[in-house]
Amino acid sequence: MADQHDPNGAYSEVFEEGSDLKHPQTVHRIRANSSIMQLKKILGERLKPQPLSQLTGANANLVACSCQSRRNSHTNFHSKRSQYSGKYYAGLLVFGIDRLAVMRTDLACTGKIITILTAIVSAEADEAYVIGKRGQYTPVGAYLAGDEIIKIALEHGVQMIHPGYGFLSENAGFARNVEKAGLIFVGPSPEVIDALGDKVSARTLAIKAGVPVVPGTEGAVDKFEDVKQFTDEYGFPIIIKAAYGGGGRGMRVVREQETLEDSFNRATSEAKSAFGNGTVFVERFLDKPKHIEVQLLGDNQGNIVHLYERDCSVQRRHQKVVELAPAKDLPADVRDSLLADAVKLAKSVNYRNAGTAEFLVDQKNRYYFIEINPRIQVEHTITEEITGIDIIAAQIQIAAGATLAQLGLTQDRISTRGFAIQCRITTEDPAKQFSPDTGKIEVYRSAGGNGVRLDGGNGFAGAIITPHYDSMLVKCTCHGSTYEIARRKMIRALVEFRIRGVKTNIPFLATLLTHPTFIEGNCWTTFIDDTPELFDLVGSQNRAQKLLAYLGDMAVNGSSIKGQIGEPKFKGDIIMPQLLTEDGKPLDVSEPCKKGWRNVLVEEGPEAFAQAVRKNTGCLLMDTTWRDAHQSLLATRVRTVDLLNIAKETSHAYSNLYSLECWGGATFDVAMRFLYEDPWDRLRKMRKLIPNIPFQMLLRGANGVAYSSLPDNAIYHFCEQAKKHGVDIFRVFDALNDIDQLEIHVLGIKDMAGVLKPKAATLLVGSIRKKYPDLPIHVHTHDSAGTGVASMVACANAGADVVDTATDSLSGMTSQPSVGAVLASLEGSDLDPGLDVHHAYEQANDLLGDIVKVTPTSKVVGDLAQFMVSNKLNFDSVQKRAGELDFPGSVLEFFEGLMGQPYGGFPEPLRTNALRGRRKLEKRPGLTLEPFDLQKIKKDIHTNWGSVTECDVASYAMYPKVFEDYRKFIAKYGDLSVLPTRYFLSAPEIGEEFHVELEKGKVLILKLLAVGPLSDTTGQREVFYEVNGEVRQVTVDDNKAAVENTARPKADPGDSSQVGAPMSGVVVEIRVHEGGEVKKGDPIAVLSAMKMEMVISAPHAGKVGSIQIKEGDSVGGADLICKIGKPAESK
Repeated sequence: MADQHDPNGAYSEVFEEGSDLKHPQTVHRIRANSSIMQLKKILGERLKPQPLSQLTGANANLVACSCQSRRNSHTNFHSKRSQYSGKYYAGLLVFGIDRLAVMRTDLACTGKIITILTAIVSAEADEAYVIGKRGQYTPVGAYLAGDEIIKIALEHGVQMIHPGYGFLSENAGFARNVEKAGLIFVGPSPEVIDALGDKVSARTLAIKAGVPVVPGTEGAVDKFEDVKQFTDEYGFPIIIKAAYGGGGRGMRVVREQETLEDSFNRATSEAKSAFGNGTVFVERFLDKPKHIEVQLLGDNQGNIVHLYERDCSVQRRHQKVVELAPAKDLPADVRDSLLADAVKLAKSVNYRNAGTAEFLVDQKNRYYFIEINPRIQVEHTITEEITGIDIIAAQIQIAAGATLAQLGLTQDRISTRGFAIQCRITTEDPAKQFSPDTGKIEVYRSAGGNGVRLDGGNGFAGAIITPHYDSMLVKCTCHGSTYEIARRKMIRALVEFRIRGVKTNIPFLATLLTHPTFIEGNCWTTFIDDTPELFDLVGSQNRAQKLLAYLGDMAVNGSSIKGQIGEPKFKGDIIMPQLLTEDGKPLDVSEPCKKGWRNVLVEEGPEAFAQAVRKNTGCLLMDTTWRDAHQSLLATRVRTVDLLNIAKETSHAYSNLYSLECWGGATFDVAMRFLYEDPWDRLRKMRKLIPNIPFQMLLRGANGVAYSSLPDNAIYHFCEQAKKHGVDIFRVFDALNDIDQLEIHVLGIKDMAGVLKPKAATLLVGSIRKKYPDLPIHVHTHDSAGTGVASMVACANAGADVVDTATDSLSGMTSQPSVGAVLASLEGSDLDPGLDVHHAYEQANDLLGDIVKVTPTSKVVGDLAQFMVSNKLNFDSVQKRAGELDFPGSVLEFFEGLMGQPYGGFPEPLRTNALRGRRKLEKRPGLTLEPFDLQKIKKDIHTNWGSVTECDVASYAMYPKVFEDYRKFIAKYGDLSVLPTRYFLSAPEIGEEFHVELEKGKVLILKLLAVGPLSDTTGQREVFYEVNGEVRQVTVDDNKAAVENTARPKADPGDSSQVGAPMSGVVVEIRVHEGGEVKKGDPIAVLSAMKMEMVISAPHAGKVGSIQIKEGDSVGGADLICKIGKPAESK
């Protein structure tokens, strides 16, 4: 369509789509930083601006576009053409850090488009035109340096200045100086900003205009005494607000006298930091109101229109999080009255350009005026979506002299279509009270599609997020014909985002949008604070990036797996053999076998299962390959993925197996400690693939799978979880058995040392069988002496029902020659090594009373033997010096009786001398130990790690430190059990491609592309991978690099005396001194980040130790602030 105007200047505007046709080489996705220079270089002479004198008769076409935004098809790249007063403006300066700072100005002249590039000013942190000399201003201070901004505008031939939002956008002095410099300020007049930009003045005007307001102070206050006087008259709660700014900064809700003075100080300090003026005012705080605002537009002729309302009730810390337009359930009469009052108030001050009138609506639908923001709002996008009006373009055209009528923006022509929702995606961690996160964005993938609009700021891969500015990355706006459609589009858009490297609020937003109250559209301003279930978050798994972090570290530093020496020699793929049927045909193993002994156990119960085993005519086998065999030969290092790769085949090949020992023992500890796997996850996955064979685990009645005794409730809880997730048979082996506790279905005989020779086996098993003819007998041995096969045959002949075996490749001996077997074979010969270790072991064993050696008592003997060798002790010297030696902890626990009562009692006086007054237990330790508070353990895990299951509780009860280290590792690198073992142990070659199946249907195709050079300043390298065709990078510390360490020490989260910074920021104030006493909750220091202040409080009472910071320091998240000794430690 063509422009439509008459010779007399009458004008009707049209939207013209498809301007890309006029720009056959349109440049997309140009970064905000240095965008002007890039555009100039790319566009070059093709779009070289012409002198204004050559544009006679042309139409000024000034359009605000975002380089990193997408709009719906009906507004994408639309152009708005206008002609007014014969004036043409070829330059526009924008300052800000958002979409408004990335604008393009077009001039349309006869037959062609000419692009006039906008000037952009910024602080050093944005890497564009720097305001002032380098280092002259703080990052925020640069945006508040009005004289410098005007100077840059004049130097670049700019004729208009658009202030964006925040910073100086509501500063009448700046607007006045712009006009004095002969420039046009795109916004209200300085007089209007004076009248409405100051919230106290706006309140006075509202009262004069007859618009209802909330009870509050008559004017601004700058003294605490004035605030106290107001609360003495009106009571609590109150709200303290910054008079010269918005966005939640300088705002505090106070509900009690005790926090009034501190809240006043924080509000004034924050307001001064954010807006350059610490003046505040006070109002009575309404309970659960809605926050409704009206978008206004006014021209230079006194005409005012509204663009309907927005519901901005979903807030935290008085800062909007989610906005929607129009308000969902506002009664029609209330809406009409509220809109009329907003227009009336704007007309009373002859308002010009864009602004927003804000109201609170209480639960009885009574509304109260609170302020007018004399600038464009962050959330203006949703109004644009429902009205189809480009508000930024209208601002510029009004500033250039257009009337609302010329723009076609009369009230009768403005209507709404559908609903729009905006989410502000920020780099904040909702799980830590929305503390801002900083760092480098490693992955950035946006959402898109019909009805999805993105207005981007700093969101791109490689961007560095600093603590200096607002934490918003991008505004996501979704439009739909109904509220529900818009809501569902937003949920879909949030799911599509992939932002890695910094924390974001996306999980919180997704939870919020699915809450019933939000679905109904009935949220209020404190809804987030009043709804704790919103913080039961399911965070993004970030699996790919965490795997890359592990693989990247492997590529730079090699394997960090404990105990691994060098890379594995074999790096090829293992070829799976084909199982055959009895007639030689290939066996179908695509599905697990369903036939097996487990059916008897599940369907008929344990007693019937034991009877069936006893009645079985042949000798049954149990396979130990998946537990004891690789525990004995390979230090328990077989990984879950390698077991699962042969699981279905095992279910078929061993379908008649008595049981499969595949869990418990050391596998539980090692899975977390060395393989960084979840042992419960291994159990669940194995159970799914082998449903037919009973699973058996090794368990100790006194300590489960731990190495020290545990209370009975911890053991029962562990067993309950194990049964729930797949264990069928618990083989309970205590080195110091308590006969009173021997209640069994099957008798297990464990020969840990492999000393059960065939003749002895016949005697032992035969004697038990004769006395207990109906009791199933199950025998376990180790083949240390090489007689295991003969012994097990003898056991079977003597009446054993089940004997243990292992797969041929993992049977016999150990992965290394057994020192016991070697010494036993050579003892008394000319080749007897005569090693002290062997002799010390014998002496240690005698000192401890020749106890039965099964974990943990075997460890006790070993620990004492090593202690004796290290300290050059022998049998006699230990006896003589027992009262002065510091024995290993396991030895003392044994002497205390925490491992049970040895047959024949403890050796005396060694026991008494070694304990030196410590307790002596004479009964089963489980009877004397205090039960674990399992609910507290669960709560602590949830506090530290977020998600928690009953299995986590059981793991923590067994191995608290191991569990914590495991969770820290998983938080950093994710679930490594899906990684093929070859790449778990060694890095791929450059250019090598391999697959990782995260879950069924989700496969990562990875390729290592390059390892970057070493940074001399950080000691880090960039590692580049290709992930499903997309290049990603991770930053890895090079452990071999010698770099001066300038990093601050981090607070240990496990040490409650260490106080860490909750977020990155600048230290504004320190409230304590070394040696001072504090109570729990006392303020220690104040941090400022992203224009928000946060008070760091004492976690407990005590004395302040060394303070690691000073005012003005920049600190990172978790940096150590100080130490506070607990009262007992402070004495």
